[in-house]
Amino acid sequence: MTRLHLQLDRIEEIGYALHSSTNRLSSIVDQVSSLHRQIDYKVSARNQIGIRTHRSEQTLEDLVNRIEALRSFIHESVYQYGMTERRIQGEAQLIRDIVALPPISLHERVQRLMDQFENDPLRNDPLVQRLIEEANHHDEFVSIPALEQLREIFEARNNIARAQTAWFIYMQFNNTEAAERAHAYAMELRKLLREHGIDEQYFAEDLSLSGFYSGEPLDAVSYDPSIPIQTPMPKDNQYRYLLGLIIAGGSQAAWAKQQLAHIHARLKEIGRAQRAWTEYKERGMNQEADNAHLYAEKIRDELKNEFGLSEGMVDGVNYEHLWTEEGPAGKYLNDENTMNQYDTSGTQHPNPNEKYKHITEQVQSITDINEGKFGDEMDHFIDIFKEHQDLYERISDKTGVPAELIAALHYRENPGKFDIYLHNGQKLGQETTIHPAGIYFDNFEEAAVDALLSKSYVRDTYQLHADSNDLVAMLAYAEAYNGWGYYNRDEVSPYVYSGTDIYTSGKYTSDGVYDPTKVDGQPGVYILLAALEEEFATIPAEPESSGTIPTDGIEFEANVQSAGNILGANPNYADAVTIPEIENFPLYKQGDSRYGGELIGLDSSDTMANIGCTTTALAAVNAWETSGEWINSQEPHPGRYNDTVEYTANGEIHWPFSRPGEVDFAYNDSQFESNVQDAIDRGNPVLFAVNNDAHWMVAVGYMPDGDVIVYNPADGMVGTFDEMNEHRESINRYTYTSISRYREF
Repeated sequence: MTRLHLQLDRIEEIGYALHSSTNRLSSIVDQVSSLHRQIDYKVSARNQIGIRTHRSEQTLEDLVNRIEALRSFIHESVYQYGMTERRIQGEAQLIRDIVALPPISLHERVQRLMDQFENDPLRNDPLVQRLIEEANHHDEFVSIPALEQLREIFEARNNIARAQTAWFIYMQFNNTEAAERAHAYAMELRKLLREHGIDEQYFAEDLSLSGFYSGEPLDAVSYDPSIPIQTPMPKDNQYRYLLGLIIAGGSQAAWAKQQLAHIHARLKEIGRAQRAWTEYKERGMNQEADNAHLYAEKIRDELKNEFGLSEGMVDGVNYEHLWTEEGPAGKYLNDENTMNQYDTSGTQHPNPNEKYKHITEQVQSITDINEGKFGDEMDHFIDIFKEHQDLYERISDKTGVPAELIAALHYRENPGKFDIYLHNGQKLGQETTIHPAGIYFDNFEEAAVDALLSKSYVRDTYQLHADSNDLVAMLAYAEAYNGWGYYNRDEVSPYVYSGTDIYTSGKYTSDGVYDPTKVDGQPGVYILLAALEEEFATIPAEPESSGTIPTDGIEFEANVQSAGNILGANPNYADAVTIPEIENFPLYKQGDSRYGGELIGLDSSDTMANIGCTTTALAAVNAWETSGEWINSQEPHPGRYNDTVEYTANGEIHWPFSRPGEVDFAYNDSQFESNVQDAIDRGNPVLFAVNNDAHWMVAVGYMPDGDVIVYNPADGMVGTFDEMNEHRESINRYTYTSISRYREF
């Protein structure tokens, strides 16, 4: 900072000198102009009296021309000096802005800083006292560094105060991740003060400094504390008002939480619509993309008209990051379009070429897979895919080729080896010597991306993308990747079909050399993809009976398990306290094929599988409450229960009509476990929402240590809250980090 001040002083000196030079030059110009006028007058007088000699005339004219040239030069110099003076003045002002020093004396600067912290205990620190003395020193080489060090010290301490205020606010909303970031920032500032030499008693970690933060509390936070996903702090006054009510507590805090829950649900829907728009556009579904945009606009209008949010809060803001659900966001992208369920119809390509039609015929003629020969290798392939799925999906994102197809191609080239070129199976770290020869990579991921992008024209020909489920297109890509030599000979490609009943023998043993008797010993791409399809479509078997499973419970349709069956089969829950007749509590899944596609509420873009967690949870509670006394002896599973529920326009439960008299919710997260225990002891389950009402579940019991036992309609699981989150993490799904609201039934 001292160097900047010296440069500023030097620039101002130069500017002053130039200004003085400009004034002197202007004076010279005035004198020359006066001389020019005198000469003009004398020339005129000479003409009048008839004195005209050739020599004097030439001399005078030459003098006039020289003076004119000199005047032009001086004018130009004055202009240039003026421009330089203005530029230097601008640079001086810029440096003043950078160092933030007002145009006052150094003594006044020190005094203002000290007045600002007049009663601050930090002034008692020995180093600060010494710096104050140095800042008042008459020598600027001493005073300026001291002043800047003082400024840095007090700013660091005040930013610790701001970080502590932010930490408190984040914790009010159970936003532990953001709170930890604020704490980490405060620790960095403490380190800075420690390096300056400030006594730790003035900034110790257990010392509350938040009183030194003078701004508005919400100005202390950089991110919205009420949303666990990192989102910049909104500037909207109405939104900040709701946050303020929650921070303040009191009678209106519960109402504000409810308002925010509704707002967050709508912001998430905007994010879903934005994600769906992208998905539709990628697939050329322009009409559906337009509909997604209109749906988002409708929600924006609701937020402005019903909740009073500003245009700056909702219009043109990207909330796509709030949509954290798995699978496609677009309603018209079938849930079947996943790697678990391939489309073998050969109808996805609108303009199929002859090779695409040929592959379709090949696929539809397959009736058997040789698991006896290739079963172990298929299992090995599944293990490799599971272990490296993240890698395959990263490559998929960069190339537009489905992850499972990439894994199958990799296995064909060199099973389980990640030190090879996907191009041809040669070792990484050296130039390739066979086609494509002369390339060099030492990283599998980079090499794989290069190999697949080199075939981008094939990908585009068959309209593949990362989420494709068109098996015909995948196999066509695989055959093109290996080469169309078998197709040209009218032979079945072992690269694609080895291990199926349509391949018996025939193999290229080297480039251009075909042996009709040679049998390929590797599994083909088709059966590798089939192995993944079967693996991920398999439902894990329920635990075997330990002899404690209740046998007198109600039998539910479609082999639906009860919470009692599952908990009773696990000795870890032997001491659990549960609701009565838990063997009659069904573990419905909201994505059950019987009703997963049913629409929710008035909005045609939502289904039970996508947003029906609350309806599914209520259906389970209802089935348990009625204990088999079902109308017309029909089990009230979520599909049937859905007929009795009323919804808002956004597909949310209309509580007064769906559960009369049961619309009051508790919002105290810290008392959740104790309230659940009290409810269970009274024989009542507890319906609760997590992550700002993003998902709903039911508490059906608790463990001796207080852990809540939870039924999750997302996947029909039952277990402790912690076990639920561990399972979610293991399958790379979002976890349940906070309780939004709950009530006892």
